[in-house]
Amino acid sequence: MTVQRCSVAALVVVLLSFSALSWAIGPRNVTDSGRPVKWSSQPVRVDLESDRDVRGKDVEALVNAALSEWDDVTEANISFDLRDLGVAVDHTNVCDVFFDPSACPGGPLTDGTNPIVIDEDGGIVSEFFDESSRYTVLGFASIMGSDPDTGAAIKGEAVFNAACLNGVEILPGCAAAGLSFTDDDFISFIVHEIGHFLGLDHSQVNLEEATDADSGNDDLITTMYPRFLVGNGANFKTPEKDDRAGLAQLYPASGFASSTWSITGVVFNASGSAELQCANLVARNVDDPKGDAISALSGDFDVPGTASGEFVILGLTPGETYAIDFEPIDPTATGASGYTPCRGSAGEPSPPQFASFTSTDTFTESAGAEVSVDCQAGDDCAPGSGGSGGGGGSSAGGCSLMR
Repeated sequence: MTVQRCSVAALVVVLLSFSALSWAIGPRNVTDSGRPVKWSSQPVRVDLESDRDVRGKDVEALVNAALSEWDDVTEANISFDLRDLGVAVDHTNVCDVFFDPSACPGGPLTDGTNPIVIDEDGGIVSEFFDESSRYTVLGFASIMGSDPDTGAAIKGEAVFNAACLNGVEILPGCAAAGLSFTDDDFISFIVHEIGHFLGLDHSQVNLEEATDADSGNDDLITTMYPRFLVGNGANFKTPEKDDRAGLAQLYPASGFASSTWSITGVVFNASGSAELQCANLVARNVDDPKGDAISALSGDFDVPGTASGEFVILGLTPGETYAIDFEPIDPTATGASGYTPCRGSAGEPSPPQFASFTSTDTFTESAGAEVSVDCQAGDDCAPGSGGSGGGGGSSAGGCSLMR
């Protein structure tokens, strides 16, 4: 398994006019056999470093608030066993508790701890990245070790950068970077990084709202969106429906499958000769297309280059009618900022480019049902052979994909 460590970089409002990356929800890492990397039992152990004081401000309550955001997702079965790591951690001793193949290759991998650390001054960030990132990288997290056959996580790690926390900012560094984070901001990027700690990848279902510089619609941006908008913490910290469905995909609550319905399918290329991996699909409730939107990426449970077009969109509301959007993934979405399995680096394929398209087909189903569709580039999305055919929907529609 190749570990993909994610970092969240600050994006100030003036940069929102720049192009952004788009991803769908799914597992951050998968095994060679297609199993998602995740924690195999509940509660998930979390070892919080002993020093929770940031220049006189106790941040333990903020960490607890962040963990509660995921704990409160009713669609999923997730809980935390919060423990004291027993040591204060900074850049001088981080490799005593962290494992990283580059920064801490001699660090512990099988010691049974899952350290989460408050980086008081950005020193750990600068050690793992570079000095220019000291204030602008807000945190990073990953599952660093897992069973290659089952995908069961062995060790997880996370760092949260408190250098520019409002009221205790490090000056003049934070001022020079133009950064000051409220408590809600700080909670929100802890929530985002704990999402990766749990095995989630990035997600995005409302790219327009995430990039239009209009703060009035920022509540529609997913928590696992890979850009943080300064001042949007109150919205960003609460998982959206897409985030909740992604968590339920890995850790479903006992009644999740029976109380919701799903769309499964396969995406093919224009000629129909091969399946198309890395196509981004979003199911949108026609009555609430921005708020009730759940995404999937074709082939996200397969290794890069297998050309699997299979996808599943989970967590749809019974009786509600959904249409499917096909949204392009930015070709620059590479490396740790990319999407499994389409990062476009180290021999992995870049995401295919295709035109944005909203299917005219709609689907309505009851709880526990599964609709199967086949999508062909430049043609349509018709009921497939494996599902119910979409009770309330028609068979017209399409994907306008371009290889």
